[in-house]
Amino acid sequence: MRIDGRWFRFPDGIERPVVDAHLLLPGGQLAALSLVIDSGADFTVLTHTVIQQPAPYVQPIPFGQVAIGVGGTTAMQALSVDLVLTAISGQQARLSGPIPVLSSQSGLAFSALGRNAIDLFDLIYSQRRGLIALLTSPDTFTLSS
Repeated sequence: MRIDGRWFRFPDGIERPVVDAHLLLPGGQLAALSLVIDSGADFTVLTHTVIQQPAPYVQPIPFGQVAIGVGGTTAMQALSVDLVLTAISGQQARLSGPIPVLSSQSGLAFSALGRNAIDLFDLIYSQRRGLIALLTSPDTFTLSS
């Protein structure tokens, strides 16, 4: 399975690796979102603005952890939803919820795909070649010199 990401230029002018995904809401509704691929993040976390999107379908639930980063510490809640990534073949990979979400506005300007999801794949990351790919069997990669 190969899930392609893309390089996206954010308003601050910096290009970052992102992957497009969907939140699978109760009743089968899908809510689209993009996540920055962050291999330094322990887990996937959604920004506070994501709560606004599925608000009629799902309410945040308590989450016993806080997010700690460069911008400080921020309380979190969680959404009882699944995160769905779609491969180029049309297959889907699903990260079962609940998914942590920041409780309030913070310095985090974008949702992040963290290692709890990234580590399920081989991550191929090359800005020079314009390549972002998440791979699982049967797809593989070969390094050569």
